[in-house]
Amino acid sequence: MTSTSESTGDETDADTETGADSGMSSCENDELFACREDASGECRAESGCVAGGQCNPLTCWRESGALDFEVCDDLCGEWWDCVPSASPDTLQCAPSDEFCDLLDDQCPDGFKCTPWSADGGKGWDAWRCVPIAPEPVDVGAPCEVADYPGSGLDDCPDASACWNQGWSGVQGICVSVCGGDYEDLSCPPGYQCYVNGSGVSFFCLAECDPLGQDCDDGYGCGPYNETFFCEADYSGDGGFYGDPCDYSSNCKSGLYCLSQEHIEGCQGLRCCSPYCDVSLPNTCPGATQECIPWYENSPPEGYEDLGVCGVP
Repeated sequence: MTSTSESTGDETDADTETGADSGMSSCENDELFACREDASGECRAESGCVAGGQCNPLTCWRESGALDFEVCDDLCGEWWDCVPSASPDTLQCAPSDEFCDLLDDQCPDGFKCTPWSADGGKGWDAWRCVPIAPEPVDVGAPCEVADYPGSGLDDCPDASACWNQGWSGVQGICVSVCGGDYEDLSCPPGYQCYVNGSGVSFFCLAECDPLGQDCDDGYGCGPYNETFFCEADYSGDGGFYGDPCDYSSNCKSGLYCLSQEHIEGCQGLRCCSPYCDVSLPNTCPGATQECIPWYENSPPEGYEDLGVCGVP
């Protein structure tokens, strides 16, 4: 059996006897030493360095006819876990999630810690190490997610992720991980730290004005807790006043996804209705709608006049 010391690059007596120590010591930091065992369990002459992202099947395949995960884990080394690959007769060395922490990322070089949906759904509920895109887009730029919306496999740089993609598709905007520590998360001025419902993601999102709709093209100003953030517009051909919606991102910029009882003729559980200014004359589109104050008591600074058009 290949020992852990053989897989991680530490020299052993067995290596010296087989001449494998010279190859092992020459492995680069992002490489692993693949030991091709002979009948006695020694490393054969053709043993050598392999790319860190691949586990050689010759090392993991045993006489029992089954893939031996313990042996493959030895090859992968302490930073990696041995996991099934797309091919039935090979295994992958994947970065170990044990080292994945959003505020203290210790994933291997070339990887980043990011939130993802472990059950294949849309909502993030765990962390994992994923490859950093070879040519990542900038923070604040549109981004895309591969595989499925909650996979965490995006084209954003290190210490960031593609936000909004979990709601309505595989596109979103790159946002930075919040700073500070878990007791005191922080962001630069003009940004607020958004923490999702499961508590596994916390990113700095730009604040915005729902009345001014001051977000970039393709984004609308939507609510979260006591403030508002720019979110990607997924309204497509719909999202106009009275159209059914699931989220505010399904509505055109300047409209909110409001409960059906507040919109005349709404054909869904929720429909799109515009924000409004409570200090101005009523401009709501519905005949029985009024500008309902967004905050019942003590609105935050800057949101004192904010309302939404609805049937009282």
